[in-house]
Amino acid sequence: AARPVSEVLQAVSYLLRFLCSSAIRSRIHSRPLYNTRSLFASPAMLFEPTTLAATASAIAESLEHYGCDAASLFERAGLDVTAIQQPGARFPTRSMIELWRVIREETQDPAIGVLVGQKMRPSALHALGLAWISSPTLLDGLRRIQRYAQVANTILQLDVIEQADRVVLVIDQSESELRLTAEAIDAAMSVVVAMCRSMSNPHFAPVNVTLR
Repeated sequence: AARPVSEVLQAVSYLLRFLCSSAIRSRIHSRPLYNTRSLFASPAMLFEPTTLAATASAIAESLEHYGCDAASLFERAGLDVTAIQQPGARFPTRSMIELWRVIREETQDPAIGVLVGQKMRPSALHALGLAWISSPTLLDGLRRIQRYAQVANTILQLDVIEQADRVVLVIDQSESELRLTAEAIDAAMSVVVAMCRSMSNPHFAPVNVTLR
């Protein structure tokens, strides 16, 4: 069946974003562009939300803390854990959501997302991590996170709102049919806090966190 024009345009937009990200990294590291056929497990992934596979490396590392076999848990979610080592590879976001459910059930730790976020390295975030490291201020860094967040996860919509006495970072999922798990949200916020601490004060902490 033919795809709606809107889906095709969205897929092209995602692919161009990934290619631009790869081009930046290739120029920095003097490597050839990645073979785009290797970035996606199947052509159908061009038409569905995806997540940068390297971001799951922090999940695999965290599972070692619980004595869990990462490969088997990834397999239960329909994912190949070895893909986290492949530059530019992507997982279907739907499968990543299932992976979060699997590891939450296996570890019985509702705070596992916080640990995963603490273990996330900027290099795993590719263009997003590079943009953050090169930011001259925290505000610039947050603005770049807002701009490049969908390189890490195509359904991740971030908004940076400047107020009189604070800056508000909002994770908005209202436009997506998929919903990230609470643990995935915890990981995302934990990553942001860790990155802010790396650039400023090691005791940096949000004024407050609101869930809705």
